[in-house]
Amino acid sequence: MTNCIQAAFSGGGGAGGVTVERVQVAVEGDFTTTSSSLVDLTSMTATLPNIDDGFATIGASAECRISIAEKSYKFTLHNGATVLSRNPQVGSSEERLPTVAYYVDDADGGTIKVQVSTNGGTLSVYGSGDSTHKTMDILGVG
Repeated sequence: MTNCIQAAFSGGGGAGGVTVERVQVAVEGDFTTTSSSLVDLTSMTATLPNIDDGFATIGASAECRISIAEKSYKFTLHNGATVLSRNPQVGSSEERLPTVAYYVDDADGGTIKVQVSTNGGTLSVYGSGDSTHKTMDILGVG
């Protein structure tokens, strides 16, 4: 994938001075919280690529379930100082819902993490078993 992107930016055939970096982290095991304040989702913290004048596209996804129907939860991207992307969801106690957050940031070597909270009940985030949504992917280009 990285070579394809470099070739596309260089007009084909070579890197052409383009820097492309990919970072991926995944939820390791299942995670639960009853916190109404944002808390770090275990193992979903990564360092952005550090590329001069570059940008990083960040996408995170996870399967989530709230224990009480019609309660909401937040799934956010955070850089340590600011919530960058907030995706509030109203959940169902019966279903695991794929939940996503996206953001484009400077490729400045900073830290990005997924944080979650709930306004009632227990929020479960699934990383084990057959869960298909459980990663944060970052693509830095400059």
